[in-house]
Amino acid sequence: MDSNQVQGLRRLKEYSCLLCRQRKVKCDRQDPCSNCLKAQMQCSFIPPVRGRRGRNPKTKPKVVYEGLRAKLRRYERMLEKHGEKLDPPLELMNTSDSDAVPEPVIQTPGSSISLGTRPQTKTLNVNVVQSAGYSTNPTLWSSIGSDLTHPEDSAPNEPIEPVDSTDENDGSLLTLLEGRPNSKQYSPELREFYPDTATFSQFQHIFTNQIDPSLKMLHLPSLLSTMTTALANPGSVAKSVEAVLLCFCLATGSIMSNDQCQSVLKQDRASVVRNYKKVAMQALTNAGFVQYPDLTNLQALLLYLHGIKGSCDYGTLHILCALAVRLSMRIGLHRDGATLGLPAFETELRRRLWWHIIQLDFRTSDMLGIRPSLDLFVGDTRPPSNVEDDDISPGMAEPPKERTGITSLALFRIRCDITQFLKHLYLSSLSSNASGFEIISSAEVPVEEKERMIAELEDAFESRYLRYCDPSEPLHMFVSIVIRSVICRMRVLTYNPRYFAEKQMQLTANQREVIFVNATKLLEYAALLRDNPSFHKYMGSTSARYIWDTILYVLIAARHRKAGPEIERLWHLIGVVISHHPDTFGKAADTVHSALSKWIPEVWDEYAAAARSQGLAMPVPPAYLAEMRASRSSVRPQPERREAVVAPHSTDVTAQPIETQQKDGFPTDDYFEFSDLGAFATDPNEWLQWERLLAGEDPFGGCFTQM
Repeated sequence: MDSNQVQGLRRLKEYSCLLCRQRKVKCDRQDPCSNCLKAQMQCSFIPPVRGRRGRNPKTKPKVVYEGLRAKLRRYERMLEKHGEKLDPPLELMNTSDSDAVPEPVIQTPGSSISLGTRPQTKTLNVNVVQSAGYSTNPTLWSSIGSDLTHPEDSAPNEPIEPVDSTDENDGSLLTLLEGRPNSKQYSPELREFYPDTATFSQFQHIFTNQIDPSLKMLHLPSLLSTMTTALANPGSVAKSVEAVLLCFCLATGSIMSNDQCQSVLKQDRASVVRNYKKVAMQALTNAGFVQYPDLTNLQALLLYLHGIKGSCDYGTLHILCALAVRLSMRIGLHRDGATLGLPAFETELRRRLWWHIIQLDFRTSDMLGIRPSLDLFVGDTRPPSNVEDDDISPGMAEPPKERTGITSLALFRIRCDITQFLKHLYLSSLSSNASGFEIISSAEVPVEEKERMIAELEDAFESRYLRYCDPSEPLHMFVSIVIRSVICRMRVLTYNPRYFAEKQMQLTANQREVIFVNATKLLEYAALLRDNPSFHKYMGSTSARYIWDTILYVLIAARHRKAGPEIERLWHLIGVVISHHPDTFGKAADTVHSALSKWIPEVWDEYAAAARSQGLAMPVPPAYLAEMRASRSSVRPQPERREAVVAPHSTDVTAQPIETQQKDGFPTDDYFEFSDLGAFATDPNEWLQWERLLAGEDPFGGCFTQM
């Protein structure tokens, strides 16, 4: 018998080698195995440690992590190599590799979460080497450089011990999407981060006056009652209620000013949002909101999304919105509670949550230039009843009687009406790539049909709200302005100059008149919203983004009008709008505002020439024109590189990429220079570039005219 046959008869190991187990690949159980030979790694056959079996034989054995001690030794050698003196952890001296269990501790106030003003509040260290079992100085790791980023490159001649890949951090988004506690991560005692009575009282006041009037997805009286009870009995708070409480704190902190945060929490705003975001995410995870979706967990998730929308990138927020859609469908929110025979209060709450999710998905999809989820087009859930919060309560036996006129839920109901209008257009324009309000410009629906639909919506608004408007009530006036702004915006987009440019068509005189009249009204309504302080509590539902689009449209239409009172009024309105954004059009203006600073003086010059040709007195240029000309003539840094991009809202699949310029990875002031307004209005590529730039303007303001 030759040596090869003896090798084949050699008894195989009963288990896989350590490295193959960690990599989750099949091991041939030879010593050494083929995988380790190929990787030129040491092949170690360490018996796997089995977890204790529970009393229930179906219970999964506890996962035990291997190689933690080895990883710790390797990191210590690397730290000592860079001159760091480490004291040996005595509590780990007698611990074997296989028995090492992560025990993160609470430590280091320099990198801690400190919420509220309670003296007994603990701090949560967010810079913990969780696998090692003790905390480290975060500045130490940042001073070492790239050696820890790529430890395999730091000492090529030293033996590298196996690394437990399962111990790596999966990232906050994946942790949140998993929606259940992670046994590898430290879970703090979240009750230590509950706000005290005084802090919660201020949070309640801020939420009631600055968030709820425009949000209205919750039933605030019952929510506040639940949270008050939880704070009074912190030892018996359900996980889902805890998640609602901390997500409520996040949502409130996200809209507080820096001065408010310093006054209430003795921290700057950035720290408040960052810290509450961490504990809110942990609370959601502890509640298992993905595994156990219910109305309470869903309210917590939506409050969390409201709290992070200003600090979260579009893509991540859109993914989390899709998660909310799926979870809501799992518990049947797309089916009306009255049809399912559910209690009246639960039916109303389900309607509010479902329609809020629809509106949120519409908005985030628009930011990415894509159509909303088709899942939102199924179901039969009715919009919530037009009632006050006091009209409904848990345990009510009969459905509430709807009120006529404007209630505190009117803004929410108007958004529902707009969403239904857009849903109808989406279903009529299945091949269109347009998103958001831009679907109104789709050529798949005839102009006559769109005009009929807009007229019907205007009549519905008139009969439901406008005829009951009381000018002495701020909410009534705000509702009136919002409704009229929506109708004007829809009529402007029906004759969107961009789509005429894509079709190589010219706007007729009547179409330009529609654009000019309605865009001018839009600017007037925008000025009214800003000038009246009593409207500011509802401004969470408005955005400045649509204003720049409106100015562009009205400038295009104004170029073809003769001098007269309407044009003079337009220049005044533009000045009022610009005065509301004093730092926007200066020397540091971004490309959107730099382009407007070019086009506004250009149209003014044409207006002055038209006045001269008509024999009228020479118009006096407004002060903002001189500032715009000065900012345009100032010296700007030269671009360093150019990059091709295509606008997210592009509906032209043959459009060529547009070159933009960037400096140090960020757009410069003049990274794209638009043509004169006349050439711009007929160039589809420049329209695409404008849409791309405008997509970054105040994206989550949630304006009614932007949805």
